[in-house]
Amino acid sequence: MEGGRRGFSLVELAIVLTIIGIIMSIGIKSCISGITTAKSDKTKDNLDILKTFIERNICKNGKFSFAIPENLKIDGWNNQITIINATSINNESPCLLNATNLTAEENSTSYVYNNVAVILISKGENQKLDSKILSNKVILKPDDLYSIITLNELKSKCCKGKELKIITPFLPPIVENATYSVTIAVNGNYGNYTWSITSSDYPSVAEILQNGTKRSTKQPYTTINLSCNDTSKIATILSSASTAKITISVKNKNQKTTKNFVLTIIRR
Repeated sequence: MEGGRRGFSLVELAIVLTIIGIIMSIGIKSCISGITTAKSDKTKDNLDILKTFIERNICKNGKFSFAIPENLKIDGWNNQITIINATSINNESPCLLNATNLTAEENSTSYVYNNVAVILISKGENQKLDSKILSNKVILKPDDLYSIITLNELKSKCCKGKELKIITPFLPPIVENATYSVTIAVNGNYGNYTWSITSSDYPSVAEILQNGTKRSTKQPYTTINLSCNDTSKIATILSSASTAKITISVKNKNQKTTKNFVLTIIRR
């Protein structure tokens, strides 16, 4: 044939275009998949960062009562991360709690998390919150990305090595019509302390002792100071007894402890 072959046939062009289309389709899908994976990974990282921030500040403040920067509450799709917390940690340290009223259930596995402190949920790829939020329970759906903070996790981070204990071994006797002073001490120095004194047998004696006590202090001790008039009142209350059982309690932002004492009165 003169001049040889000068071009492609329509069939050949169609085949080439089909191959190119397939390659482009695969490339676009791979690109979209890569973007989705990147956003998902970013969301997981953001959830971890937010979880760490919340844990550290609960330990620092003793409860969930602090502001969270807005930039920490954004997922990989620039949507707000939903934060759900047990109401009990709003007012009490995790170290003082034995349980919470919040549970979480993974819908895909039916696994239930009990005593949950905080749940963080991202809407995920479909940008729709699929998880079901009930009054004291959250049913987590697999389309959402989430992170859970349990009470035990908080206890392990906030309470370890900070056991609160009253180390004063005994209360010295009270002498009727004489001033009285005693220091009650606890181990460590972990923040503001609140002291209380009670007695199931002699509540009026406990009230006199309480009135002579510093209610709270930044130091790990408090002093009970009684006047001559106070010791005289206690002697009158204990007219038919020589001792009274006293319970002293101390609480800081993380823990609470009590110790029982026997208070002896010496009459003149």
